[in-house]
Formats: sequence, structure tokens, C-alpha cells
Amino acid sequence: DEVSRLAQRHAIDLFSVSTANQDFADVRPFVGRSVVLPFEPGKLFTSPFGRLNQSVRVADLLRLRRVMEALAQQIDRGGYDVALVHPCMITFSPTILRCLQTPSLYFRQDPVRWLQDPPLARPYDRHTPWRSRADRVDPLRRAYFELLLYEDRTSMTAASRVVTNSYFMRETLYRLYGVVPEVCYHAVDAEVFRPLGLPRE
Repeated sequence: DEVSRLAQRHAIDLFSVSTANQDFADVRPFVGRSVVLPFEPGKLFTSPFGRLNQSVRVADLLRLRRVMEALAQQIDRGGYDVALVHPCMITFSPTILRCLQTPSLYFRQDPVRWLQDPPLARPYDRHTPWRSRADRVDPLRRAYFELLLYEDRTSMTAASRVVTNSYFMRETLYRLYGVVPEVCYHAVDAEVFRPLGLPRE
């Protein structure tokens, strides 16, 4: 709805990587052109070699940097007024934010809870205490988490402007990142979502 309304007064192009789900909330009907660069996450190991998956994920983060640099160069050559950036499924704050010369407006919905919040005690941990002990000393896991935090934090703070969906989330992002987002509520098509006078249930 945001893109469809913006498209009434602005020329919009879409830039993304192939991991993005283009069909969900499809904005392609409202854009002039769509540029999709290929990126395929590495194939993960199966049991009993699952702990090696963190090395695959580290490699994915490093490969994705190069793709984002290429995408940023295309955007910068386009002479756009602003790049409206949304989160990445792999790095959360997209690393393109660090590469862009074009001013960027980053819409951040929430923090990375499983990565940034203190770990929760889970009842099943007592049945597999070796797993939590192995997690604490696993160098691949530590390397992946540290690199992921670095990518997310440095990209978030590189945005020209950050917006979020509520004052609660504004305070949360300020506490975690030291940035002060503007609050921008989600757009809603009032012709579709409207009171129907139905009885409440």
C-alpha cells in the first residue's frame, strides 16, 4: 500500500536479490523496472555434521556483501532521490546500507530477538546439557554470531534515516543501536480495510 500510493506521484524502481519473495505483497505492478541480482545461500550440512553449517552461513554473509555492493552501484548510477530500504532475511539490516551513496531511508520493524535478547532457559535443555555447553565453546557458532551482529549493527547505523512502526520499537532500537528512528505507521488501504458494521465475536 505504501508503494502503490507513492507510485501515484513518484517514479519507483525495485532492486533486490533472488532470495527475496517477490510474490508476497508484490509491488512489481507499481514500479518502472525491477532489477534482481542472483544470490543462492550455501547448501547446509545434515546431521551429524550440522555444526559445520555456521561456516556455510559465514561464507554466505561474505558473498552477500559483494552482491549488495553491485546492487548499490546500480542504484547510485540511477540518480535516485532516495533509496527506501527494507530488512534482509539473511543480514537483517541489509549491507547495501553501507555501500550506498544515494540517501537511504531504512524501515526497521524489530530487533533480532534470538540474537540480541538474553537466552531463555528452555525445559528441554536439561535433557541435552551437552548441546548448550557445546554452543558456548563452538568457534564456528561464535564467528557466525559475531559477524552477523557486526553486519546488522554497522548497516543499521549507516542508514541516512531510520523509521520504525511504533514508539515502543523506537525505544528498543535506540537502546540496541544508539539510533533514534522516526515513527511511521504502516499504510492501510482504507477502501479495502474499513468498518463493515458486523457484530463482534
